[in-house]
Amino acid sequence: MDPASAEPVSPSHCIFGRRNWVAWSPESVDAKVTSLLDNFWQWRLDKSPEFATRVGLGGRDHLLEEYSEESFFEQKIKADEFLKQTEYLQNFENITHDDNINLEVLKYVLQTYIDGYQHRRFTVYNPNNFLQDWKRLIGFMKFNTEADYDNLIARYRLIPKQINEHISLMRKAIEFETTRHRLSMEKDNLYKDLLDEIEISAGESLFFNPFKKIPLEIPLRRRLKLRQRGEAAIDEWVKPAWKRLYSFLITEYVPNARQNVGLSSMPGGFECYESILRWHTTTSLSPQEVHDIGLREVQRLQDLMMRMVVEDGFQEMSLREYVDHLNSQEDNFFTSGAEMVLGYQAIVENIRKKLPSALHRVPQTAMETRGFSSDVGPQGYYIDPALDGTRPGTFFANVYMPRTKPKFDMYALTLHEAEPGHHTQAAYALEENLPQFRRTIEFRKYYAVPFNWPFMTAYIEGWALYAEYLGESMGVYEDRRALWSPRKAEAYLQKYTTLSEKAITSEVLRYITLPGQACAYKIGEIKIVELREKAELMLGENFDQRDFHHEILRLGAVPLGVLEDSISYWIQNWTPSSSVSDKSPAGAMPTAFIIGMLVTLFLLW
Repeated sequence: MDPASAEPVSPSHCIFGRRNWVAWSPESVDAKVTSLLDNFWQWRLDKSPEFATRVGLGGRDHLLEEYSEESFFEQKIKADEFLKQTEYLQNFENITHDDNINLEVLKYVLQTYIDGYQHRRFTVYNPNNFLQDWKRLIGFMKFNTEADYDNLIARYRLIPKQINEHISLMRKAIEFETTRHRLSMEKDNLYKDLLDEIEISAGESLFFNPFKKIPLEIPLRRRLKLRQRGEAAIDEWVKPAWKRLYSFLITEYVPNARQNVGLSSMPGGFECYESILRWHTTTSLSPQEVHDIGLREVQRLQDLMMRMVVEDGFQEMSLREYVDHLNSQEDNFFTSGAEMVLGYQAIVENIRKKLPSALHRVPQTAMETRGFSSDVGPQGYYIDPALDGTRPGTFFANVYMPRTKPKFDMYALTLHEAEPGHHTQAAYALEENLPQFRRTIEFRKYYAVPFNWPFMTAYIEGWALYAEYLGESMGVYEDRRALWSPRKAEAYLQKYTTLSEKAITSEVLRYITLPGQACAYKIGEIKIVELREKAELMLGENFDQRDFHHEILRLGAVPLGVLEDSISYWIQNWTPSSSVSDKSPAGAMPTAFIIGMLVTLFLLW
């Protein structure tokens, strides 16, 4: 099946067609829709206080989430209630175009969460990244007043309860034989990190870091008291909880972790994988169809890459030999992590100057570029800004062992993670007049998918991959070798990419730990390109890529079915006055595709 023809998961595909209307005044309809959206959002924050902290909304910073069968069932039932209200409101007449989209997105979000409930034993029973999640949560919290530190200590007091809940669920996973693969539990130095946290003193713990930087506005006596309380909380509640978790993982969980890599090795696992794939791609594409799309893309892109090799005068070389040649050139690499960060910052500044060629409106939300060093971490990632404006968006670039990271790989990574990729995406959603639940994505608990609130992965990552593609028409790629994207089973990666062996191993572990997630990148990009080609054909000389990009970004994160309907609606209703601003040359579609996440399309777990 062509991804362009794949039906969305949402029960109704066309969101602008006729329904069995119920008569109601426009004002009443608008008020009821607004009330529903607000109630859903507040309920989400109440049930996920850690998410509320992440997006910068206070009032729940002293609480932690609950992980129990009772809580899961309660949330599933409440989602059912919200879904019934949503479907009821969709039958009102005089619903505005924007509320049509709001209700369809909410319907998709709720239905997807409900559908994932049946697969929870495979996913939410098996958490990971315990310390990493806490490190980020602490980083999202505000520490300006004594009350802020009281909130943190209150959370530390709840850690034993939450760890006990996780252990209880993992024991159920052992009982039902739905554990994670052993390799997934060994990634990211999980045991070493936990052991280090157990053995060091409270004052050296990552949980004590906020107490090292207490604002001077707080009197000295109170600062000393807060530090004492912080150390006591870590010794009394935090460290014993991590020790208990470490002991459980070593003595019970890992010895019982499954030996076969794929989810399909377990009864019901293949059905779970199909659900995960739908969750990420937001389409009805089957694993085999995604696999076939990936094989076609590999062949097409291999041909393009070989053409570049020949044009560079190395026609006698294979792709692997050409990559080895590039890796042998000292001038293709920075000598230090600090130099790499400066290099990334320079690329960010260069791209920002060129954004007006791709966007009518360049978002004003601030973004920072920072380096981090990890031998098993990703090449880079992005953290979106807080809703309250207190935290900028941040592009994190991995500068571990610069000699393994070619300069020409940095362009595509920056386009993808920063602008016009994820940061532009996040900033647009913040600056548009969207309901709160559509302005931000949780991006937490990847392990829980498909029993998790949708990330709209195909839209989010599809746009970011498309942003790499835009770099060519924007003139970002100063080195033509930069057309080889930085992120791409191991044999494919070694043959087709410039990644180091360590980075390849890290990527493959990600595919094992998060099955289906990376498949959405290419599916989303293919859909966006297909919609662009449709708009170019239908609008002809009136097509302006900036209008097209505006229509995509103003939606915020949506399933591909809603994206397709919205772009079709825009095309059908286009008039000269509907363009965001005066026309400029549209810019022909670049002929060279950026290579992105190819092998992830072939891994059927």
